[in-house]
Amino acid sequence: ALQLTLAGFVVQTTDGVLDWGFDAAQVDHLKTLGYDVQVIDMVELADETFTRADADALDLLLISESIGSSNADPLRGTSAPVMHQEAYGWDNWGFMGAADNIHWLATQTEVEVVNDTHPIMVDAGFPLGILPWYTAPDQYTTENISNLAPGAELLCKAATADEDSAVVFAVETGAELANGSLAPNRRVGFSIPGNRDGLNQVDGIIDASIMADEQWALYDAAIRWLDPPTAAMIVSDANLANGFDQAQHDRLGAMGYAVTVATGSDVADGVFTPADAETFDVLIVSESIGSSQANNLIGANVPMMHQESYGWSRHFFTQGLNKAWKTCLLYTSDAADDLA
Repeated sequence: ALQLTLAGFVVQTTDGVLDWGFDAAQVDHLKTLGYDVQVIDMVELADETFTRADADALDLLLISESIGSSNADPLRGTSAPVMHQEAYGWDNWGFMGAADNIHWLATQTEVEVVNDTHPIMVDAGFPLGILPWYTAPDQYTTENISNLAPGAELLCKAATADEDSAVVFAVETGAELANGSLAPNRRVGFSIPGNRDGLNQVDGIIDASIMADEQWALYDAAIRWLDPPTAAMIVSDANLANGFDQAQHDRLGAMGYAVTVATGSDVADGVFTPADAETFDVLIVSESIGSSQANNLIGANVPMMHQESYGWSRHFFTQGLNKAWKTCLLYTSDAADDLA
């Protein structure tokens, strides 16, 4: 589970009220994911109350479709991971070439999954083909797929037969943007309406309950990819050459963790401190280290899996009265017969 982390959400409000598009629903949803959500009215970017330096301090930045296409431009280049929902601003951020065919598609209920191998789609578990998007017809903004930046990977397109329009895409850190620059962190384009009109508005407020469960599931997978849980591994060899260290590292990666490796010597020498450990969602102490090398992490406020039983007593998990290696025999039917 995510520790409480900070997400910034750039929106348009009406006198501070979240009454545009799905903005209020997203704030509530992000809180259920464990985020402390800072709502940033677009006027705060214009008057520099909120700057790119402020964005850099966030764990996650979301930009709503409710804003104007250029309102979030002062935050371009932020080191924070970004979900950008305003298709009319995708070209400004280099996710697309010069605006070509940005437009609203009306009376939509579905999108089409065109990439089932990207980590977001693998996490969400959706196969190629049609994916429910709304429970009642409504609209979303799109741009031509052919206009995507070289480093953007298309995940979902409009399901309308005569449309070749991007709805969801992902950009990996370091991937090439349309302007030739490299993405400073992960980016996701995710078309969510921020309008106050349309088929499902009531008194000028769109009914966000039409957002299908499948759309929320993909949204969650995109958030996990943008801001993955983190794990630190304390091992004897930074090259992961001992024991099951490499296998564990790969397994954690497959589970969606961003893994940082530190050595037992780093801990013993004070290079990796309890304060460092507490920045991670989980800490793995490998059996490959010396029994005392993790002593400096005693009391660290972080969920910990400690695999070095010779060090358990040092962390007060056991009394350390009978530390020993045991041989594990393979149990087979022949072995059972022999025992009988």
